[in-house]
Amino acid sequence: MPAKKTTKKAAAPAAPKGPGLGKKFCPECSALIGARTTTCPQCGHEFMTKSKKKNDSGQPAGEINETAFIKVMAGRGFDFQRLRNELTGEIVKDVKDPKIEKLGLRFGSVPKNADAIYVTQTTPQIQVSMSLDKFLEVAGIKP
Repeated sequence: MPAKKTTKKAAAPAAPKGPGLGKKFCPECSALIGARTTTCPQCGHEFMTKSKKKNDSGQPAGEINETAFIKVMAGRGFDFQRLRNELTGEIVKDVKDPKIEKLGLRFGSVPKNADAIYVTQTTPQIQVSMSLDKFLEVAGIKP
């Protein structure tokens, strides 16, 4: 009895999993943009560059992004509105929930004589820092 010939079909090439060579997706608005783009032209998201990825101690640094903070707080039910110039993408006006506005938040590292509440990191989680006096004031705790 003659042996049966078996032919194997070549597997179809896998569909691309990413945006493609030289491209990336914006994590905030999913726009397809160039891989070297540092600011998304659609939503203004700022990507961390290699020089921003490590802090003074050489450890990976958390990103400080006011847009990320606003999205998290809006997701928790606080009222935020961001008005943007359609042509330039620039933020024209931020309208924040009065409860959050009252805190007078600042974004960045905390100076030595801090008298405000600072958002020091927004990704991977939001972290805030303040002096002990400011904490006691916000908490409504008095000696």
